[in-house]
Amino acid sequence: MNAVIPSISYKWDEHNCYVGTISYGEIPNVIVPELDLAMNRDIDKKRVKEIVEYISEEMNGAFFPPVILNCKATTDYNEKERKLIIIEGKLKIIDGQHRLNSIIELIDKLEGEQLKKLKKIKLPVLVIEGLEDYEHRSLFYKINKKSKNVDSNISLRFTPTIENLLGLKYVSKHLDKKNLIEWEKKQSFSKDKIAYIHLVDCLKKITKSLSTFNKEHPCILQ
Repeated sequence: MNAVIPSISYKWDEHNCYVGTISYGEIPNVIVPELDLAMNRDIDKKRVKEIVEYISEEMNGAFFPPVILNCKATTDYNEKERKLIIIEGKLKIIDGQHRLNSIIELIDKLEGEQLKKLKKIKLPVLVIEGLEDYEHRSLFYKINKKSKNVDSNISLRFTPTIENLLGLKYVSKHLDKKNLIEWEKKQSFSKDKIAYIHLVDCLKKITKSLSTFNKEHPCILQ
């Protein structure tokens, strides 16, 4: 049976490209998961484990950016129905190997209703047709050359902890205080500003102290 990827098509340079989704259950049948060090970096098993845990905890709520794939398979595109049909062959990973290997690992690990639920989840994909090996490697390099990990003090603002939520809620209600906070740096060199990372650390200590106090004196804070 042919694999079908619902997608829209466009041209990039001389290549046909397709942006669509593929169900987790179709991934082992459509995508080559084997590592090829001539095309990709080595697999970081710790990162795969972290993604497996993330998917397991979130399931339908797990969010990923599109995986980028090189297609040398025999295909047909139905313009009317907007479907890419994989007739023969599989797609190779350009970018997203940790995501894909995590999904495949979970498929092998789960069973029953959990497995059925997992297989139905959709993963966004970008399929590029006909890239030669040197183009594949070049695109991987371009994608990852400029990538930058989010600094810990910046990612802290997006972490759903109680102290972070309290800090952001306070700022949203007192916008006149917004300019007193140094958002991007780990340390403020201005006497008139406080680094957000230190503000959150203070709130963390306060909430921890209140929690301990409440356990020791449950009636007082009720």
